[in-house]
Amino acid sequence: MQEAQKIVGERVRDHRVRVGMTQQGLADLVGTSKSRLCEIECGKHNLSLKQLGKLADGLGISLEELFEGL
Repeated sequence: MQEAQKIVGERVRDHRVRVGMTQQGLADLVGTSKSRLCEIECGKHNLSLKQLGKLADGLGISLEELFEGL
């Protein structure tokens, strides 16, 4: 499970950078702290599907894109 968490976190970071959003900007958009978002992007924090859905919406991607191939 931790490997999947790490991959999903990397995908969140990659998409965030691709759309030119800061960690603080995405954290504010989904209602979390910048430090929590950093933990998510590093794969150190597990999220519910609802929280992941908010992140995906904030990044303008589908939830499926975060899990593709896992």
